[in-house]
Amino acid sequence: MKVMVRRSAIGVVQWCALALAVVSAVWALAWALGPNGLDAVELWRLGDVLMWSDANTIGPNEAVTIDGEAGVQSAIAAQELAGGMRDTANGTVGVEFYGNESHLTIYGASRVEQLAWMAVRALPLAGVAVIWWLVFRILGDIRRAAGFVPTVARRIIAIGALVAVGSPLAEWAQWAVADWIVEDSAAGAVATAAPLAVNLSVVVMGLVIVALGVAWREAAAMRRDLEGLV
Repeated sequence: MKVMVRRSAIGVVQWCALALAVVSAVWALAWALGPNGLDAVELWRLGDVLMWSDANTIGPNEAVTIDGEAGVQSAIAAQELAGGMRDTANGTVGVEFYGNESHLTIYGASRVEQLAWMAVRALPLAGVAVIWWLVFRILGDIRRAAGFVPTVARRIIAIGALVAVGSPLAEWAQWAVADWIVEDSAAGAVATAAPLAVNLSVVVMGLVIVALGVAWREAAAMRRDLEGLV
């Protein structure tokens, strides 16, 4: 009875993983078919409910740093509109704007730029879909009591490699495309793409998964050896 309950629970998680794989794949396809891809589907009809607002835009949009005096003046203007700071009997109150960050939408980008901007967003989502598919397959093997086999170990290692390598590669690719598109636009004289930021914790997590996969492979080999002695 307990075995049946465990297998049922694993089955629920397994099909959840499959659902997440499908959602990720559909999201990647939405980017590919949207205005910055093949422009085959009017995704704007779906609205922001599905969180595809970026995929719906008719031009690339990026976080940028406004250079020089223009960046200083943008913060000053925002400060003045917000009322700035003031001293009261209870101390200083109000808001203070600082920094020179902004958000830029580029209209009239070349077709190559649009496709590149779309690709560096669609491909990571496709990678996420692959990860969830591998999780689905792993859980299926475990559910069939075939968890300690080399195939499962290879899938775990593949997931770890996709996370450890794919995450920084995707972040670098998005930054490189943003830097190229912003510099090539009319805003290139006053703005640059936001600095590259790599999430090292995700890389470490991927390496931990790889290590787990290697350990799983060794455990599978030990199990085969023990079965051979029986």
